[in-house]
Amino acid sequence: MPRRPLVSDKIYGYLSLTFGDEAAKHYWEFAKKPPSKYLRVNHLKISRDELAQRLLDEYGITTKNLSFPTNALKVTGGYDMSAAHSKLHLVYIIYRATHQCFRLSY
Repeated sequence: MPRRPLVSDKIYGYLSLTFGDEAAKHYWEFAKKPPSKYLRVNHLKISRDELAQRLLDEYGITTKNLSFPTNALKVTGGYDMSAAHSKLHLVYIIYRATHQCFRLSY
């Protein structure tokens, strides 16, 4: 039997029986891709379109509106999520972008 990279025999066997040998062979190609990043938008603080525009204008983060759920954005580019600190930094960026609409001018 040919060696399969980083896929257990149990998973490979299930995929092979359920979807065919070709699908089982391509499982690892799918599994090693990084997961997509999604943002939940609090409509009480900012609209989805306004948040998307602020993220693009101020940070170069590109997003895509989803048809469902209507309060979510998919991050499509402009931000590297590979480091753990990057995730916390993105939370801070979104917090700042969301709360800017409540700043008072004197």
